[in-house]
Amino acid sequence: MVTAYDHFHGGIGAMKTAPSVESFCTSSDEQTRKHYLSIRKYLNVHELVAVGIREEVLDPEVCYSYWCDALANNYSDAKPVLDFLAGRDKNKYTYSDLHKLYAEWEKRRAIS
Repeated sequence: MVTAYDHFHGGIGAMKTAPSVESFCTSSDEQTRKHYLSIRKYLNVHELVAVGIREEVLDPEVCYSYWCDALANNYSDAKPVLDFLAGRDKNKYTYSDLHKLYAEWEKRRAIS
C-alpha cells in the first residue's frame, strides 16, 4: 500500500504537468500510461472502502476515523481524472460509490 500510495502521488505529479487531463488519461505513451494507472489503482482502494461501507462489511465510523483525511485529500488530488472518467459514457458509473462517500464525508467534515 505504501508503494501504491507513492506511485499515486507520482501519477498526480505527472498529471499536473500534462497538457490536458484528456491527454493524460488517454495517452499511449508507456510512462504516462503507467502514471495514469497508478492513480486508478489507488483510487480503486478508496472505491473498495466505499463499497465495503455500502455493503455493511466495513464499519462506517472506523473507516471515517481512519480514512477520511486520506480519502478526501486523494480524491481532491485526483479530481481531474475522476471528472474526466465521469464524463465518459463508458465510465459514468466508475467510482460511483467513492463519489457518494466523498460527498457524505465532506458534509460531515464541514460541520465538525
